[in-house]
Amino acid sequence: MSNNTSFEQYGRAWLFSFPFWLVIDGNEKLQNKEVSIGKHSFRFYPPFRSGDANFLPMPHIRPMNIPFLPGTEIKFKKGYTGKRVSALPMLARNENKEVAVRLFIKEDLKILPSDQLHMDSMRIDLIEKIGEIEEVRPNDFILKFLSILRVLSNQWWITRSVDRYLGYIRQFFTIDRIGRLSSELEGLISCHTAYGNEKLISSEIWMDALNQLENGCSPNQIDLYMLDVLYYGAINDIERGLLNCSMALELVLEETYERLWKKNSSANFKRGRVMQGDGIPEHLSTDLERFYSRSYKNERSDNFFQIENMWLARGNVAHGGQAEFYRDGEHTIVDKEQLTKYYYVIESCIKWLRAIN
Repeated sequence: MSNNTSFEQYGRAWLFSFPFWLVIDGNEKLQNKEVSIGKHSFRFYPPFRSGDANFLPMPHIRPMNIPFLPGTEIKFKKGYTGKRVSALPMLARNENKEVAVRLFIKEDLKILPSDQLHMDSMRIDLIEKIGEIEEVRPNDFILKFLSILRVLSNQWWITRSVDRYLGYIRQFFTIDRIGRLSSELEGLISCHTAYGNEKLISSEIWMDALNQLENGCSPNQIDLYMLDVLYYGAINDIERGLLNCSMALELVLEETYERLWKKNSSANFKRGRVMQGDGIPEHLSTDLERFYSRSYKNERSDNFFQIENMWLARGNVAHGGQAEFYRDGEHTIVDKEQLTKYYYVIESCIKWLRAIN
């Protein structure tokens, strides 16, 4: 900073960095915007990149620190790193929902691919006098803003660290029987592709998120649960994915019953009056048919069958078991592929429930 530059101290600029990406549409230019939150005024700047284009939120391996058995140590050349590999998921740009993973071999890659910008940092200014700043908690409203962006873009990794998504392994080398190195350090990484329903953060999404924040809107918890299903599928945490499937659908069911109740009655809604069955399958069939002459079981039998399977697996997990279930004498282990199918079935069911009027 230049010593001869002097400005009045007014406000504060906060700088944030994230262990996840905000994937921006490289064909659009996001704009700054001043936003009022409560009695405070803020200036939001578009996301930017702090790490190298192939930066990972985990440290690179330092060869000189690798442990070896006594007598098998090796002295690496100064500056030696071995091969380092990084990966970025590329989002779909067409109706075919074609997705890919872009691999990077060079450690010092500086330039991002121009079509999709994986940003990791943000700047937000508080436009207040210095003495009025202390009551503002920037971590609170940045999390809310990021959650809104997460829902609008369907970028399910936002607010979640990508370390589990990319895995923990970084390099490998071959050894002899006593562990002596017998090859170069090779790069190794895993990366789940995007699902195809994610959206690049466009100017429209960016401004929509800022407007929602300014208007006091909060992201819908059901949407957040559904995004977590995709996240847990990507990191192979199937048990948590099943629990989020169930929580999302249970919330929508209660929301639907309450809406229909208020449409036909002035009495206060009480869940137990209408949702008398034992769990999601009965709430979607027997209860709903008795209460409103509709049944997901009758109208969407194939999807209902899958929801019953999800409910069986979820019940096993909720009681400390694994992501598996038995039905008609057949044992099924739920994997990430099956969890993804449950996600789309439940997404369809949610649309069906919300369309009932």
